Amino acid sequence: MCAPYATADQVRAAIQTQHGGLRVILKDVADAAARARAAGYDRSLLPALERLLHDLANHMSFEELTLVPALRERDPLGTDRGGAILEEHRRQRAELEAMTRLAAGGYHQRDLATAAQSFVTDVLLDMAHEERSYLCEDVLHDDLIVAGQSGG
Repeated sequence: MCAPYATADQVRAAIQTQHGGLRVILKDVADAAARARAAGYDRSLLPALERLLHDLANHMSFEELTLVPALRERDPLGTDRGGAILEEHRRQRAELEAMTRLAAGGYHQRDLATAAQSFVTDVLLDMAHEERSYLCEDVLHDDLIVAGQSGG
């Protein structure tokens, strides 16, 4: 079960709220990255990236604890959809680790800014895909269809 978010509507609302917050942070990262690419440095890039890394890691964990089980419980294709989410999260975590290594090492901020801008685009596309493909009521719903159930 996806407790404490027991209903599909609760899971959907919580994730959409988190996506809204992430979009604000992603814009901050993109803006700082654009300034860093143009000027060679922007002091707000690292703090914005650190906030994104923290909030996105928490968000992915939340989805894995709520959305993936909710899809698996409620959707005939939930195992495949849940697996796709987990695979996307693995890819994003690998990118986050690469950016963290780049930030920790002797990096050129333009390189970090380029990686950050690409990552921002990927995350925005992924969130749009999740909202369209997984959070819609046709997929994530509370009505269970039981095989072999007769009228009543």
